Amino acid sequence: VHVYNSTSVAQREQVFKKDKAAILKIAVEGAKLLKQLTDEAGAKYRFEYSPESFSGTERRMEHIGGYRGIEFIADYAHHPAEIASALVAVREIAQGNIFVIFQPHTYSRTKNLFDRFVQSLSQCENLMIYRTFAAREYFDAEGSALTLADGIEGAAYGESVEDIKKFLSRAKTGDTALFLGAGDIYFIAKDIVKNS
Repeated sequence: VHVYNSTSVAQREQVFKKDKAAILKIAVEGAKLLKQLTDEAGAKYRFEYSPESFSGTERRMEHIGGYRGIEFIADYAHHPAEIASALVAVREIAQGNIFVIFQPHTYSRTKNLFDRFVQSLSQCENLMIYRTFAAREYFDAEGSALTLADGIEGAAYGESVEDIKKFLSRAKTGDTALFLGAGDIYFIAKDIVKNS
């Protein structure tokens, strides 16, 4: 059974009218209650929570700091429609050039929605496709980040923090780097800021 407990700002403030700590408490207590009821019933279920239930849900155009005069923004977008929306939003707030670093989330999603990813990401003038966040999946070349990068004219491909820094070396003070994806790209971006 997969349980999703939304902790987004809108859900917290408008629906639950609680702060982040209170929502986290609801999630933890809910997980304990489900386990207790399952144990009491003698049932055998496996419960999962989405990673965003506990962290990362702030990642809608979240300003996470700066690096060499470049503003870093993170967004959780990992589906072609969300990416298109994020690109529209960042253009409204960014100054200067926009450098997009997108991390595909799972090989299967990339493979199944390949043409739609190409369409939404082809809007980017400065684009890096970062290594796939595999989650629960095994490597599949057809749905890999490298294959996606090869399918988008002018897109760079990266596998390391150094690749990201090299990609951003073309950016100037006042430009924006937009990190897109539901994987570890958010934490990678935060580490670049923290260690700069």
